[in-house]
Amino acid sequence: MTKSFSFSYARNQVEQAAAKAKADRQALYRDGKSMYSPEVHTEKMARVMAPLQDAVADALRIAGEADAHARSLNAMKDRDPLWTMPTDVLQRMAALRPFVAEQIEAMPFEELAPRLRAVAAFGDTAAKYLYLTLATKRTDVRIPAMRSTLDSLEAAFTDPEAAKATEEAKELATEAAQLSFFASSALAEADGSREAADRQRVAGYGGRF
Repeated sequence: MTKSFSFSYARNQVEQAAAKAKADRQALYRDGKSMYSPEVHTEKMARVMAPLQDAVADALRIAGEADAHARSLNAMKDRDPLWTMPTDVLQRMAALRPFVAEQIEAMPFEELAPRLRAVAAFGDTAAKYLYLTLATKRTDVRIPAMRSTLDSLEAAFTDPEAAKATEEAKELATEAAQLSFFASSALAEADGSREAADRQRVAGYGGRF
């Protein structure tokens, strides 16, 4: 289930490339003005930024792969217990279903909760699954008083691997988003686009008055 992603390595690569790009970019200017013609300046800037752009692209690739893996891990919680049940359990469920469905439909609410608790405590897998899925179709079981009873039935089908995968997915998605933001921000700062955007925003704000 666990898959390793080089978040720290990617971040370090971006940091180093960004520091060099900013220093090399500053060397193209004197007294705040480029020392080269527009054509030559553009060519030199492209060479200066290329290593950082490669590092950022690699970081974004890693972030994208991690995010995709997080989504696949998160999907484990939606697996139906039926998919892994043995054939004999499925056959028993098929035989019991009409009887359980009729009982649940006709049973008064005050008798349903005790029956569900008994099934949770003593019923086999087929009975627990049938009572859980069929009882939840009744509108009156949605009241809070019935929640703990249903939880005890659901516990029989809780997949510990799915719970672990959900936590791992949450951590992976967070790290992927942080790496993606860091890499994009480093590029915007190093190539001057953030500074230019800030100046434009300040100018636009000042023009309102």
